[in-house]
Amino acid sequence: MNNKKTDALVFSYCLYEDETRLSVMAEKSAEIGIAAVCNREASGLIFSTAYKCWEKEARLKKEMATKKGIDMENIHFLEGVTRTSDEIAALKDVLKKLGTHKLIVVCEKYHVGRATRFLGKNFPRIEFDFRVFQTKYERTFEPSGIKSFKGSILTWVKSHRGSLVTWWLWCFICNLFNK
Repeated sequence: MNNKKTDALVFSYCLYEDETRLSVMAEKSAEIGIAAVCNREASGLIFSTAYKCWEKEARLKKEMATKKGIDMENIHFLEGVTRTSDEIAALKDVLKKLGTHKLIVVCEKYHVGRATRFLGKNFPRIEFDFRVFQTKYERTFEPSGIKSFKGSILTWVKSHRGSLVTWWLWCFICNLFNK
């Protein structure tokens, strides 16, 4: 690790829809963040956790990290995030407390653009190292009705991306609104 204080940020990708386990994306992102600490690329691990089930999500991620030998003093949580503004506010406090200069950001492929914009705008003095991953999509626990609806549509579209059916459906929907 270089002289800059480096920590790893793992976004919340929620629990599976029945709230019994981490979603596939949440588990994969946690594994990547944990590996960054275990490989001494980062000293601290920041887990974002979401909604009213944040405590369970935090517990599951903490168990993964401690099983790999990471001390609890190096694990930090952004608790109960419900929107980006919550996450940014909580992250500002944690980064200031930790004295972070560089942040390894574990981010799913389709969230990179948004994460880059929000992090760059709110943390101009921090250097970012994105660790991008992609997994299968599955339904997650989502207490917001509109987010659930959008999530269902996006999950279907992303799972069928590149198919002729998706292209046809997209053209059909766009044409409905152009009339």
